[in-house]
Amino acid sequence: MQYKLYLILAHDKPLQLQALVNKLNDDRSIFVIHIDKDSTISSFKSMINAENVYFLEDRLSCIWGNISIVRATLLLIEFALNLGKDGHLILLSGACMPLVSNAAITSFLSANKNVNFIDIYKAEQFLDPEESSRRFFSYTTHFRPRLAVSIKPIHSISSFLYELRRVVKFVLLVLTEKRYTELVNLKEFTQKRTSFFSENYGGSQWWAFTRSTAKAILDHTKNNPEHLNQYTFTHAPDEIFFQTLVMNLPEVLKKVAFKPSLTYANWSRKGVHLPVTFKREDLNELAEAKSENYLFARKFDIGVDDFFITELPIVDHSTETIMSKPISAS
Repeated sequence: MQYKLYLILAHDKPLQLQALVNKLNDDRSIFVIHIDKDSTISSFKSMINAENVYFLEDRLSCIWGNISIVRATLLLIEFALNLGKDGHLILLSGACMPLVSNAAITSFLSANKNVNFIDIYKAEQFLDPEESSRRFFSYTTHFRPRLAVSIKPIHSISSFLYELRRVVKFVLLVLTEKRYTELVNLKEFTQKRTSFFSENYGGSQWWAFTRSTAKAILDHTKNNPEHLNQYTFTHAPDEIFFQTLVMNLPEVLKKVAFKPSLTYANWSRKGVHLPVTFKREDLNELAEAKSENYLFARKFDIGVDDFFITELPIVDHSTETIMSKPISAS
């Protein structure tokens, strides 16, 4: 049997996560969930309790834009693979929701069982030159969400003077946040950053991998820990690491086809915080995304508009039947 192994990264809003799991739950669904270490996991476990739901006990404190997101995702992959079930591993966040029914998801993935769904672009297409330089050549340290310092390699007195303002900011934040051990990284900043592969790629964080691809990723990472470590000072490595890795693994490229990500997000709307947090007034846009073969969308916020509780998935009753199996609180 082909399973849908949902890998979910979440840190807040237990009620919304419960709604997501309820909507996706059926006899072919398995949920592996990472709750941020700084969140109270009992709040989630008390609301979501079923034999096919697994909460990771090994949890990380995740900071937006930090390597911790990649490491948490790898923990999800490893746990899911150890379950020994075949099927796609589907990465979602607690802010995602399905656009189509479980029957439609199962049918689509069964028809594409040898396909990876991930947005992949060459680095120079995905990033502008300034952002590319920041991600691949600068040392970026994340202190809190949306608070980071990027320092270019310091190899001379002139480069030190050029980066002095950022170095001072780094030191002050280390002292303010009481992360004193990171002062040793000042020595690291004198080294030129290198790339594990000659070709780098990027794209959306959200993907769906075949079991064989997920295993190849995990095997490579365990056998080459220095590759993952190279992303320690990379801004938003979750948008680079997996794309670059799968495009440089021959065992993946030879066996599996690639198609775009199945998760829709709007990064183009003007005058709002991006990606767009969808509201009831966006139902037509979400219906359009569904017609373009997106199975999921993000992001949603139950505290902003809880319309998705009753309005998603968007079901065409002539062709789809919702096969959800609700999970009740323990």
